[in-house]
Amino acid sequence: MQRKAAVHVSQMFNIVRNALRPGYGGEMLRKLSLRWRERGAATRREMIEWCRERQADAAAWARSMDDRLWDEASAFAREQRERAVRKSEELGIPVGGAGFYELLYFLVRFLRPETIVETGVAFGFSSRAFLSALAENDQDRGTLYSSDFPYFRLGEPERIIGCLVEPALRKHWVLLIGSDRTNLMRIAADVATIDLLHYDSDKSYSGRQFAIRTLGPRLVKDALILFDDIQDNLHFRDWVEEERRDHMVFEFGGKWIGLTGGPDRLYRQGR
Repeated sequence: MQRKAAVHVSQMFNIVRNALRPGYGGEMLRKLSLRWRERGAATRREMIEWCRERQADAAAWARSMDDRLWDEASAFAREQRERAVRKSEELGIPVGGAGFYELLYFLVRFLRPETIVETGVAFGFSSRAFLSALAENDQDRGTLYSSDFPYFRLGEPERIIGCLVEPALRKHWVLLIGSDRTNLMRIAADVATIDLLHYDSDKSYSGRQFAIRTLGPRLVKDALILFDDIQDNLHFRDWVEEERRDHMVFEFGGKWIGLTGGPDRLYRQGR
């Protein structure tokens, strides 16, 4: 009990301290306000039911397209889990927030995109998956653009951003630290085209809308788009149904990831 109380006090101290830093307080308040306004248990239950009705088995789907590459992705995932344990021991804090990086690695190896944009980095599970797959595809091609707002419950939160990514992979990585509202506009101004977009940051309905509205003009015709934690609100369902987009839904760790876009062959496999 005393340990939990101490952790809570430490987190509250870090929140207050980070809120006083230039450029942090306003974004922190915006995020908290959105969570309060857009939360809704009924909406979440409705979306979870929608996901369960449509979910496919990711491993079977991937193996139907390239069995060898899924084995490679699974081997990468095992190595990354071991790396995360070592990093957790080194930092003295739990290294979590992993996401479905096995699937992300597979998709980059299978589709071979050259320009990838992701929102949400944290410890760098997804970032390392993308960068490792790009390196396997071609040592000298491909760039990952990442946007991340520091985890403000930690002291010195910037030190953990992307800490799983080793130096050898970072030459093809553009990491922007700050709010998506600023970073995504910078990315849209800097890149001509985007082949793959992975959204895993501000989980609000309006945050997801902003990302599509801002980066949409840069997405190539068959760009692959993935949203993590789609069960949080109705955004993914509304978007794919209103635009009649082909889509897939995969369960991972009691949550769901939504996939849309990409070449037609993705939707002819594993059904």
